[in-house]
Amino acid sequence: MTSLDIAKPAGSLPLNSWAILQKHGAEARRETAPIEKFAALKKHLAASGISVYAYKPDALRESSSDAEIDYAMNAAKALGAKSVTVELPAKPEQSKRLGDFASKHKVYVGYHAHTQATDTAWDVALAQSPYNSMHLKDRKTKENGAANVEWGKGDTPIKDILQLLKKKKYAIPVSVELEYDIPEGSDAVKEVTKCVAFAKAALE
Repeated sequence: MTSLDIAKPAGSLPLNSWAILQKHGAEARRETAPIEKFAALKKHLAASGISVYAYKPDALRESSSDAEIDYAMNAAKALGAKSVTVELPAKPEQSKRLGDFASKHKVYVGYHAHTQATDTAWDVALAQSPYNSMHLKDRKTKENGAANVEWGKGDTPIKDILQLLKKKKYAIPVSVELEYDIPEGSDAVKEVTKCVAFAKAALE
């Protein structure tokens, strides 16, 4: 079964399914969309051999109410997702808040960071909750064109970050955010496999 990180449309995901996610993602902010809709979508995707690993709801902001965050976590669980994803908060109070909800629901929060990432950028969030985690991609700096690229070919210090996780013994998932253009003759699975191979080599 293919594992799908629902952060953006994927080629194997039916467009009508993506529309459903967008529609109910917006409704989640109103805390009223029936959770059963997400469970039905999980069943629909499973029939096509797709499982949901991560879900990015628009309900994890500083301005989001506790009820909205609670709802987003329940929606993720109904989809079968092990993680939700969001940009790494600038304020530690927000990563603590999200980490508390994550611990309550046993759902990881995968934090994005792009060219601002450093090998210590996640330290506060990771110390706050065992359910705060990482969602990584490699990217060139603005001076180098700002393109998203295969892991190991950009300016994000991914190797340093992974080595630090190993050194500090963080038992958390680190997911691959695939946003670069897929080369002709390849596909998303092959490209993620390349990134995973880079990660394994970086941890040796």
